[in-house]
Amino acid sequence: MPVNAAIGHEANRDDRVVTAGLGELLRINVLYLGDGYLAGQKDRFMQDVARFNAAIMIEPLSGYTRYFNAYAAFVPSSESGASKEDGSTLRDTAFLCSYYTNDVDRMLTCNSRRVMTMKKQLLPNADFIVMIVNSAQFGGAGGAMVVANRTSSDIVLHEFAHTFANLADEYGGTEAYGEEQPSAYEAGTLQCYEAVNVTRQTERAQIPWAHWLDADVPLPTQPETASASTIGLFEGANYLAKGVYRPTLNSLMRDESQPLGPVNTEAFVLAIYDRVSPIDKVAPAPNSTVIWQGPGTLSVHGHHRHVDVAGGPRLFQASRPGQGKRAEAEPANDAAFDRRLPRRSWQ
Repeated sequence: MPVNAAIGHEANRDDRVVTAGLGELLRINVLYLGDGYLAGQKDRFMQDVARFNAAIMIEPLSGYTRYFNAYAAFVPSSESGASKEDGSTLRDTAFLCSYYTNDVDRMLTCNSRRVMTMKKQLLPNADFIVMIVNSAQFGGAGGAMVVANRTSSDIVLHEFAHTFANLADEYGGTEAYGEEQPSAYEAGTLQCYEAVNVTRQTERAQIPWAHWLDADVPLPTQPETASASTIGLFEGANYLAKGVYRPTLNSLMRDESQPLGPVNTEAFVLAIYDRVSPIDKVAPAPNSTVIWQGPGTLSVHGHHRHVDVAGGPRLFQASRPGQGKRAEAEPANDAAFDRRLPRRSWQ
């Protein structure tokens, strides 16, 4: 069964429910679907799912796999591939995935109504859907679902970052349009939205990642004065070359071969804790009267219900008069919390 983001039960069109491993309501549930796979290509699909899941569950998510369930549902198509691979030819596929969305050749999207209908049939509690398209042509998209062609597992974390952590693209200008600045921007018709990793703000206090900025880093930050590890205010992001800023010289949101970087990693970690509690159970029961008995000193600090245990897991022996009790706390694997993340607590 699907625990720790291992691939779980596979389903076909006739399945109504994909059963959960460790409680669908206690975990983030990812549903993998495929489009353009023929009836005899189930093994190919399951192999692709394994590759994509492994590509997503790298840093920073590799430290948080216990918070994820992953499921795969095989739905065969009448034809292989996707529509408009050549710019025009349509294919009869289960989810009508197609290139050239909004006339962008690599923008690969699917029919959301069909996808959501299948989700309701198979896994109503799915939090995120990853669609793998059986095509060798590069393409993908983020948004309501993550879409990528089967040979591009290297881009799936980038697309997942859009959907899961609301991260914006950090490339712009020539990287996006092949020109210094799109005419739509000059005409005022192309708008830049604010995100945790993209901003127009140049005042230190207004920058979304201000808590990461060292006092001696100049704003805006010039690339020639910075290193790969500098967190600053670098111009060029969100498809624009000028007037929009990103936190680092390079990251996964600008180049899929790069790591996420600290600011974007923070967004992933907070997105996890916005959706799931790190506490599965507590002992002793709530409202129990527990008397700490030495010898020794009980030292606690951090974030779990305002109580976290350094290292771990650690067991603390506690007792009621005449009755033995044990209290157990397991700290989250949060290297990021040792740095700049705001404090969180769970009820």
